[in-house]
Amino acid sequence: MAQKLVVVESPAKAKTIEKYLGKDYKVLASVGHIRDLPESSLGVTVDNGFALEYVINEDKQKVIEAIAKAAKRADSVYLATDYDREGEAIAWHVAEAAQIPLEKRNRVTFTEITRRAVTEAIEHPREIDSRLVDAQQARRAIDRLVGYPVSQLLWKKIRYGLSAGRVQSPALRLIVEREREIRAFVPIEYWSLAALLSTDAGENFLATLIQIGDRKVPTKIDRETAMDASRGTNPDILTGQEAETLKEALQGASFAVEDVRTKEQRRTPPPPFITSTFQQEASRKLGLSARRAMGVAQRLYEGGYITYMRTDSTSMAAEAVAEAAGLIKSSFGEQYWAGRYKHHDKKVAGAQEAHECIRPTAMARPRREVEAEIRADGGRDSEAMARVYDLVWKRTVASLMSPAVYDQVSVDILATPASANPVRYLFRATGSTLRFDGFIRIYLEGSDEEEEAEGRLPALTVEQALQLLELRPEQHFTQPPPRYTEASLVKELEERGIGRPSTYASIMGTLVEEKRDFTHMDNRRFKPTDTGEVTTDFLARYFGDHFMDYKFTSDMESHLDEVAEGRYAYQPMVEAFYLPLQDRLARGSEVPKEEVTTEATDEVCPECGSPMVVKLGKRGKFLGCTNYPECKKTLPMPGQEREVPELLDEKCPDCGNQLAKRKGRFGPFIGCSTYPECKYIQRKPRTSTGMPCPKCVEEPCKKCKAKGVEPAELIEREGKRGKFYGCSHYPACRHTQNADPRETKPEEPAVAAG
Repeated sequence: MAQKLVVVESPAKAKTIEKYLGKDYKVLASVGHIRDLPESSLGVTVDNGFALEYVINEDKQKVIEAIAKAAKRADSVYLATDYDREGEAIAWHVAEAAQIPLEKRNRVTFTEITRRAVTEAIEHPREIDSRLVDAQQARRAIDRLVGYPVSQLLWKKIRYGLSAGRVQSPALRLIVEREREIRAFVPIEYWSLAALLSTDAGENFLATLIQIGDRKVPTKIDRETAMDASRGTNPDILTGQEAETLKEALQGASFAVEDVRTKEQRRTPPPPFITSTFQQEASRKLGLSARRAMGVAQRLYEGGYITYMRTDSTSMAAEAVAEAAGLIKSSFGEQYWAGRYKHHDKKVAGAQEAHECIRPTAMARPRREVEAEIRADGGRDSEAMARVYDLVWKRTVASLMSPAVYDQVSVDILATPASANPVRYLFRATGSTLRFDGFIRIYLEGSDEEEEAEGRLPALTVEQALQLLELRPEQHFTQPPPRYTEASLVKELEERGIGRPSTYASIMGTLVEEKRDFTHMDNRRFKPTDTGEVTTDFLARYFGDHFMDYKFTSDMESHLDEVAEGRYAYQPMVEAFYLPLQDRLARGSEVPKEEVTTEATDEVCPECGSPMVVKLGKRGKFLGCTNYPECKKTLPMPGQEREVPELLDEKCPDCGNQLAKRKGRFGPFIGCSTYPECKYIQRKPRTSTGMPCPKCVEEPCKKCKAKGVEPAELIEREGKRGKFYGCSHYPACRHTQNADPRETKPEEPAVAAG
């Protein structure tokens, strides 16, 4: 009989740990949180020092009974929940709910699930850290004190089902403010003049005009320069008329190299992943949402493949560095090893829960071998798990490799007009050549912005004559700031110190939930809805100096860190947040709903002549008559009028009228022109891929098991976000994927295989 009990959160984690501990240990899973605050009430007793009223989840009663029963029989109980504050709190909840005696309680933590890490943790137990538990309880209390009453206020003032949050609402504010920046943006026109030049050897390249006499000609305009130009305070910007005049003046001019500057440029590798950078790269490179990426990483951690994925630290264990060094030297050569691991400066605002970066647990083990094992054991998530592991492996190994080295060349070229014109016309050409690839041999960090690539230049010498082939005036316009992607929003939140990276995944999910209707994704970027904007305006107006203020929210994280360190007590910290909130709630409650959800206009109702106002409905803003309900006339907002359907020659098979092209929530479609009298919709023919559904192959669905039904296959479909591939037996099988099953992934060169 097992003498010792180990409690973890997930069955997958329990299964992995069981492989490393002997028969004297019994491993049970709490399956996440054992108890939580009630859903239907505040759950925070304000008059009793902000004590939290926990309730045991109904589906966890049997789990607690099993843990309590096993704990009574065991000599020692090891609470091996996750490393962070939430894990510390779960360990405390398990101990309290299962009534485990204090003398039996042992808290153990590890940041990787390997035999060495698990056995070492069991050998060095400690007590549950009450300071970390208090910090997590303070976070839950404050989140509930905001979320519960403020959400109810939104239900009364705007619409039922909305929610507010200490981090969620400031994140929505960022999205709304960016959208308004885009709307207010006025593009500024500017021009450039490029010369296509050639050497005697026939090598062609482009150079751009940068100077006319003493006047510096900007070739790329930032937003501040553009504003100066719009006010007429920056005369250096080239206009279209000037560009054409210069083109005529420089026809027949002689061009010669005036100066050549060459310098070495070193590009250092990025640090290994922390939670926020992992979420950003998983979005950019793999197209995974923050929630999906963290879920896949959780499975890799529980399977023992990577270290703990909630971390703010770029530190790396010495043994991992040594393993990676040997791998780099044997796979790529001595010159690719950086020589040591560079400890990167901490850039995370208020970083906490620091232990080690996200890295593979077995650095020396061949990557392809690990990925094959993941694909064999990962089930439905096997492909995503393998791709995420590949990303983590490459980033980790690259962080220990030598910098990439470039030769960067800048050439100044003097144009001398044929006429006796004393003005200097200076052109410049730049280029770079990769001398040593270093870390970029296996990894190049993604970016949210488009980067201009520099081309190669021919070998040029001072006073070398060049032939002019063509002068090219080019028109440009300044661009508005881009909407946030998940990656760029995570980066912005992190830089402002709002929330913690471990919470970003759930925040992103809430922002795009259809029932909340705060935002929707447009080309993988957040675009606020009318509901999102009205909600933000209301919260900013009445809570703008409280949880909606970016600095206030950032300072709150610092105070939570102080609680975790024992420098700030739980009760005064929560009280300092709660008292100002009550005042703002009182002021917000007094506002009439009509003041929040309506706006006055100059429009007059075409039916009764009453004034019309902007109202907020389920589908956004619209114009409604103030004489409602006597007059129910509504109009779309200006610029949002519905297009007249385009009639087709084809007849409706149901009623015989003409079909028409229409637009709906899921994109364009063909339907009857008499809608809503006839609701016929022309269905698109299914496009078969001829490939089997991988989920049905692994575990046949009910339709597969039924007699006389064709085998399940993947078919091409169209959705909100474009083309995808789904099982032909939907809804019996709900498997979908973005990758075309007919395309096979090409093998990488053996040198990068690790």
